[in-house]
Amino acid sequence: MELVSVKANDPCIQYFGKWTSDGERRYTTSRFSAAFFSFRGDSVELSAVTGPGQGRAAVYLDGKPQGIIDLQGSGAETKKMFEKQGISGRSVHWLWAAALCGQEDGACGLEIAGFAAEEPVDYPAWLRERMEAEYRLIRTGAKKISDPGEWK
Repeated sequence: MELVSVKANDPCIQYFGKWTSDGERRYTTSRFSAAFFSFRGDSVELSAVTGPGQGRAAVYLDGKPQGIIDLQGSGAETKKMFEKQGISGRSVHWLWAAALCGQEDGACGLEIAGFAAEEPVDYPAWLRERMEAEYRLIRTGAKKISDPGEWK
């Protein structure tokens, strides 16, 4: 199946920590700032910018460490820095990259260019839809809930 690419400003990507944006890319120099990408499907890719001043990033898939990518290079260039195939299940998955400092020069740059997957998921919208569906079941009586006074 063909992958759908999303740019760094797409709502399928959530950012935590201190990031700046030029409208096309997101950039951080703050250690542990992270970019989270939500998707469905069995394949995913992460593209980032390599070059001077860039650091390293820890990559995780569904909470499991996938390795550390080195973003340092002699000239600025957008590259596919991570890819994974054979991811199981049709549930929503999360790929994230967290900025780390370089070992020798202390560089902490992480510039996200985008992600790609079979079905990118706008996680805030997905979560809102699930919440509204749950509330509908409760309001109509199709789902029983206990009185908060009975909670222990």
